[in-house]
Amino acid sequence: MEVIGGKTEGLDGIGMTPKNDELFAVNVKGYLLGAKAAAGPLLQSRGSIILTLSNAGFYPGGGGPLYTASKHAGVGIVRQLAHELAPKVRVNAVAPGGMATDLRGPAALDMQDRSISAQRTAGEDRRRLTPLQVDPEPDDYSAHYVLLAARAESPTVTGAIINCDGGLGVRGIRQVAGGTHL
Repeated sequence: MEVIGGKTEGLDGIGMTPKNDELFAVNVKGYLLGAKAAAGPLLQSRGSIILTLSNAGFYPGGGGPLYTASKHAGVGIVRQLAHELAPKVRVNAVAPGGMATDLRGPAALDMQDRSISAQRTAGEDRRRLTPLQVDPEPDDYSAHYVLLAARAESPTVTGAIINCDGGLGVRGIRQVAGGTHL
């Protein structure tokens, strides 16, 4: 696609190709099919659905238009399922920020061999780019899931997304964190 002044990488290859189908199958259809499969027992037990989203569901620049669209769809799925399944089932999500894991991308995009933890400067980048200046581990997010799963501790919570991104959403323009001098 030609754009004024040149070509835009993000719009190249847009269309529902097998590559994009795999991305949406995992990031959108997977949530819907999982909720459908679990709905009966969850309704009977007054259970809870907790999805894992991504900060790409809130911010651009994290993977291109199709990936970002699939993650934004996850935000809508949480809200819609929370509405449809209330009052018997609470539906919430945790949106962890970046962390060192062995998570890999879709095979259709030739990303099955690329591990997040293998990126040499990823931890440095997370510390440098977020106001809390942390490089979180997966365990740093577990309490958010436990809180949302515990009916006694969060009986009024549905349709909520805990966006634990190290402060990315409050990052300053001129400086990442305003309180570094404190």
